[in-house]
Amino acid sequence: MVKLLRWLFGYVSFRFSGGFVQGFVERCRRERLGVYDLYADTDGLTGKIAARRYRLLRPVARASGGRLRLLQKRGAPFVFARFRGRLGLLAGIVACILLFSYMTSFVWTVEVKGCETISESSVLDFLETQGFRVGAKKRDVDNDKIQTAAMAAFDDAAWIHINIHGTNAVVEVSESVHAPQLRDKTPANIVAAKDGEITQVICAGGEAAVQPGSAVTKGDLLISGIYASEVDKKNHFESAAGSVTAKVHETLTVTVQRAAEEKRETQRKTVQTLLLFGLEIPLGFAKQASGCTVQSDTQLLQLGGKTLPLGLRQDTYVYYEKNTYLRTDEELLQLARSEMQEKRAEYAENAVILSEKETADTTDAACTLKLSLTAVEEIGVRRELQIDVSADDSSSESDGRT
Repeated sequence: MVKLLRWLFGYVSFRFSGGFVQGFVERCRRERLGVYDLYADTDGLTGKIAARRYRLLRPVARASGGRLRLLQKRGAPFVFARFRGRLGLLAGIVACILLFSYMTSFVWTVEVKGCETISESSVLDFLETQGFRVGAKKRDVDNDKIQTAAMAAFDDAAWIHINIHGTNAVVEVSESVHAPQLRDKTPANIVAAKDGEITQVICAGGEAAVQPGSAVTKGDLLISGIYASEVDKKNHFESAAGSVTAKVHETLTVTVQRAAEEKRETQRKTVQTLLLFGLEIPLGFAKQASGCTVQSDTQLLQLGGKTLPLGLRQDTYVYYEKNTYLRTDEELLQLARSEMQEKRAEYAENAVILSEKETADTTDAACTLKLSLTAVEEIGVRRELQIDVSADDSSSESDGRT
C-alpha cells in the first residue's frame, strides 16, 4: 500500500555528493523531509523522496557542503505529464484498462470433464437453461442451485460442480455407479413373435415346448415357464430363458410417389453477426422466409490455445422456389431400390437372409417395390405368466386334506 501511494503521488531518485553525508542525513531527519531507500557509497549518497518535497532538499544539500542531482522521476504525475496534449491517447489507454477489467468479470470458456454415459452437449444445454454459459457473470454463478437442478435433470449424475479459474470455467461431472442388472425372475413363457419353422432351440430356463423342424404360428409357446415337480407333484413357475430361431418369410415394401418437388436457388444474402460474451449483435439484416435455409460459419478469436467468446458469425441466407415435376419410370424404380437397400440392410442386422425375390408395380401415381425374403431370425419374445394365486392355494389345501 505504501508503494502504491508513493507511485500515485510521484517520487524522485536523487544523488548527494561532494559534501558531508552524515550531516546531510541528520538535517533531512530534523526537517522531516521523508527521504528513504538511502544508500551511501564512497562518492556520496543516493535516495528517494516525494516529488513535491524535492525542492526542499536543495537548501539542505547546500548547507551540508554538497551538490544535489536528480536521477529519475517516477509515478502517476510524470506518466500523465507525458500525455499532456495527447488526451485522446490517454483516454484510450484508460478505457482499455477499464474494459479489460470489466471483461475479466465474465466467463470466457466452459469445459466439461468426467462425462462417460452423459453427453457433454446435454450438460452444456442444461447449464444454459440455468443461465450459465459463455458470457455469464462469474458472480452470478450459484453452484448449490445448479447442482440441485442437475440431480433432477440427470439420473446418472452423482453431482455436478463448477470451478472457475480466472475467466475459464471447468464443469466437473461425477456419474453414479449402478449395480449390474439382474435377470428378471418374474414367471414368464417365451412365445413366438411370428410364424416360422424352428431351426434351433437353446433353453437356459424352463422347459422347451418345440423342437427344430416344428412349425409354429404367432403366439405359440416355445419355452414354458411352468414345470411339474416329480417330488411334490405340483406345478412350479419360473422365468423362461433361452433363444429360439426360425426360418421365416418376410416381405419388405417401399412406395415412391411419381409427383415430386424440386428446389431452385433464387437468391443469396450474407449477414455478419458480432459475437461478444454470449451477446449477438447483427451487422446487417435478412428475412428468413419460408423456403429459405441458413448456412452459418463462426470464427472465434484464439489466444494461447484458448477459444475466446469474441468473434464473428457469417450467416448465408439461401432462398429457393419450389417446382413440382413428375418422375420417370426409371427414376421411380431407381429411387425405390435405393430406399429398399437401406430397409434390407436394417433388417439384415438381426437376421440371416437365405433368399430374396423382388417385384415392382408401377402406376401413374407411384411405384411400389416389394422384396420377399426367406431368412433365419430370433422369434422368441418374453410373456409374463398370469398366475391365479388363490386357485393355486385352494388346490394345495385340497391336496393336503386328501
